[in-house]
Amino acid sequence: MLPDGLDSGHGGLCVTTTRLTAQMRWFARLGFRTIALDTVAHLLDNGLPVPPRRFVITFDDGYLDTLTYAVPVLERFGFTATVFVVPGLVGDTNSWDRGRFAPAELMRWDQLAGLRRRGFSIGSHTMSHVSLTRLQPDEVWWELSASRRTLQERLEIEVRAFCYPWGDWAPWVAELVSTAGYSLACDDVGRTSNARFVMARTDPTYWWPWLTPLVRSHRWYFRVQRSPALRQVVAAVRRSA
Repeated sequence: MLPDGLDSGHGGLCVTTTRLTAQMRWFARLGFRTIALDTVAHLLDNGLPVPPRRFVITFDDGYLDTLTYAVPVLERFGFTATVFVVPGLVGDTNSWDRGRFAPAELMRWDQLAGLRRRGFSIGSHTMSHVSLTRLQPDEVWWELSASRRTLQERLEIEVRAFCYPWGDWAPWVAELVSTAGYSLACDDVGRTSNARFVMARTDPTYWWPWLTPLVRSHRWYFRVQRSPALRQVVAAVRRSA
């Protein structure tokens, strides 16, 4: 997350507060609400369907700027998110990006606890943000189990969601994730899997720039924009915002 006008050097990995606000406003006006991954896990465990018009927002790594810039935007629309944390580096910086990007501060334990009190959920991103497919099974097991245990003990929560660092996974890794006590796991963006322990995600920084002009280029867009029915709906949404 970035405040407007600030260049992080992370390129497409970052989004400004203005763009995030526009994206969240778009979801809100369409009647969508967020749902925590913990809740999704509970529904899956009990064979229950996810309610309609629900979507999940995730932030990886536990950066301080997520708390500083993203959380206020989400709360403005009544949205929450799941933050995947690297417990071995809480309160430190993103050492895994050394040599690639500028250092970025990670949230402290008290800040993560405060985030929980505000309705956000916490998931594991391993102890050290390492590529699991490059490790031996016993090393993978430690990364999975130690990170979950540490988060549960320090934040007094149950950790059910996991996210693969770098999107690196293999079937045997996914099996260990399940055995370690997690209920689901998220993959990287740009994938298409819907498997419970390899859940694909979508990065709005990829589709947002071309979606808006594409939609507005169609002739029906202007017809709909001028329709009395739509104006009534938009007016109602604005009154309820």
